Amino acid sequence: MKMLLLFLFMFTIYLPSYAEEDASLTLKKQESMDSKIQEGWTPKLKVGSQFSLNSSNQVVGQKDGDSVTLGLNVKGGLTYKKDRSEWRQNLDYEGTTTKTPVLPRYVKSADKIDYKSLYLRGLEKYPWLGPYARLTASTALFKGEDVQSEAKEYINTSQSNLSLGTHNSYLLTDAFAPVTLSESVGFFAKLKETKTTLLELRLGVGAVQYQADGQLRVADDDTTTTKIELAELKNSSQVGIEYGLVFQGKWDDNSDYSLTADFLTPVSQDDIKAGEPCYECSSIELTSVDLKASFGTKLSSWAKLAYEYKAFKQPTVFDKFQIQHGVVLNFDYSIY
Repeated sequence: MKMLLLFLFMFTIYLPSYAEEDASLTLKKQESMDSKIQEGWTPKLKVGSQFSLNSSNQVVGQKDGDSVTLGLNVKGGLTYKKDRSEWRQNLDYEGTTTKTPVLPRYVKSADKIDYKSLYLRGLEKYPWLGPYARLTASTALFKGEDVQSEAKEYINTSQSNLSLGTHNSYLLTDAFAPVTLSESVGFFAKLKETKTTLLELRLGVGAVQYQADGQLRVADDDTTTTKIELAELKNSSQVGIEYGLVFQGKWDDNSDYSLTADFLTPVSQDDIKAGEPCYECSSIELTSVDLKASFGTKLSSWAKLAYEYKAFKQPTVFDKFQIQHGVVLNFDYSIY
């Protein structure tokens, strides 16, 4: 958490100087693109795919065989803007599956669908400032499982170390589970909004519900090499102060960047019992965090190289950050 707060602090300090550099480096291009934001309905739909194939044969320290990665991402959006009102809707999906010589079957490494709806209403005298209402929902489309290269005994640590038998794989989560829902209202401030840059801050009151009863997560103890420990997830909810930022834009016609950060510090939540994640944690330690950052550039009209970073933390469910990041080559097709 300290590292994240330090990162955000340094990032906000850097923003003013970065904005000046951005304006000076691409002034002519910015002037041609920074016209009035389009009003009315604006749809967006982009479909992308990922593919990689690696093969090894008699390589020291590696198992012979092929490694294949397949991925699909869909980014859809529908925005309505009229005078001081703006309604943004986004529906995104990302899924990736991989097969390696060690695990000679396809295992998902990413599977998440997100829906976000945000309504903003600017004040008459200050259209860049005003109230907002926000709703988000996220879940996985497919079941999740733990897959091992050899059979191991699975233990349910939430039920007095109950043995679940010996398996090569074990079901952890069902399709469309777990589900995270959040709702919030408050005030926003658009510090900058053009066709190439958006810097927006939010502060309000929010609630989050995590529906996970009956699902499992890996809580493996490295000292037990022949056993895999699992822990049960449970439903939880929080009400608190929500705050966040959106910073996104383009350096030029081919390169873009994006940073979104959402936080919720609870003032009220379900009771946490001894032995459950984040027992006796402070409000700061119980803060829910959702960070996403990306930097990308188009190699052609249909190919894009990007670095993506995602960090998510729901302390009452699992008191550690869930992190995914990597360099991705996407083959994109923009329908809208």
